[in-house]
Amino acid sequence: MPALPARSPRSPASKAAVISHGGWMAGCTITDISVSGARLLVARPEAVPDQFELATDLSGGSRRCRTVWREGGQIGIEFVDWV
Repeated sequence: MPALPARSPRSPASKAAVISHGGWMAGCTITDISVSGARLLVARPEAVPDQFELATDLSGGSRRCRTVWREGGQIGIEFVDWV
């Protein structure tokens, strides 16, 4: 699936993060980020759930995310609020 254009300007990044959902966890690297989403480098994009939490530090803070696209070893995500 081809990458969709970003909704807001993204800034380059190189930050370790953890994807988690229902007890499943995987490490990743944020390669660019904006106010609405990010691009993540992941080992197995097909294993990443459609919705998950993304934690970027040890303080316990995380963001709710939705997978928008998967290509090669990367995924595009959108930051969302679940109801």
